[in-house]
Amino acid sequence: IAQRISGMRWLSIFLLAGLLAACGEPVPPPLAESRELVVLMREGPTTLTQEGRKRSGFEYELVELFAQELGKKLRLTVVRRDAEIIDRLKAGKAHLGAAWLGPGSDGELIAGPSFFTSGNIVVQNELALAFGTPENLGGQTLHVVAGSRQALALRALQDTVPELKIVEHTETDEFGLLERVAAERDTAALIDRAVVDIASNFFPQLQHELSLNGDIPITWLFPVRSDPELLQRAREFVDRVRGDGTLARLADRYFGHVDRLKQIDIVHFIERVRTVLPLYRA
Repeated sequence: IAQRISGMRWLSIFLLAGLLAACGEPVPPPLAESRELVVLMREGPTTLTQEGRKRSGFEYELVELFAQELGKKLRLTVVRRDAEIIDRLKAGKAHLGAAWLGPGSDGELIAGPSFFTSGNIVVQNELALAFGTPENLGGQTLHVVAGSRQALALRALQDTVPELKIVEHTETDEFGLLERVAAERDTAALIDRAVVDIASNFFPQLQHELSLNGDIPITWLFPVRSDPELLQRAREFVDRVRGDGTLARLADRYFGHVDRLKQIDIVHFIERVRTVLPLYRA
């Protein structure tokens, strides 16, 4: 009988393990019971870049500092789309999402404190006639990354500008869209302002005068049932790094060149790379 009970116990454990595996990745324990801070993030020029085992990025470094302050090991789950981060947060698959996100209006998520301000910018080739106002986007085609904040913004704009056409790209990132506009393969794209500022170093032939939705606070997002202490610690952390200059130094490291370089400098540098560098190649 004892052997039968023991066998049934192991069978129950086996079935439970199979059930958990079928449900996908496990829900992380509450932060107080966890040795890790589990964060959802996507790669991008403002968030995270990976070269082999080396990771860098403005938001990545900010999250890493937060984990250190909590005394937790940072565990990243890197996904491809903002929409995937939102869905996983709603399912409680991470303690927070950090991917250059805006606060949104989803009742199933909580927006943390803002640590940066950005916006949505319509980008065109410099040879194109500028749109000027959102109303002039009627009949135009704008390209966006699928599942992004910009895709949501354009779908909302269609309520007032129904003739606006939207193309959502699933296999191209923001830099890829900017490259297509710079090469005149696409007419226009809606891109985050900070990304456009960074990309101006590589694509000086872009123009960007039309902004949609005004300034957008950049925040971390938390599941609605998050530990109140985690939310409070996040607020205290952002206040501290803003107050002691850490946030400003981090922003200068990743975005400071935007203010220091003029477009004429960028154009001259790219031209010199194109004409001089080949002379030194073997």
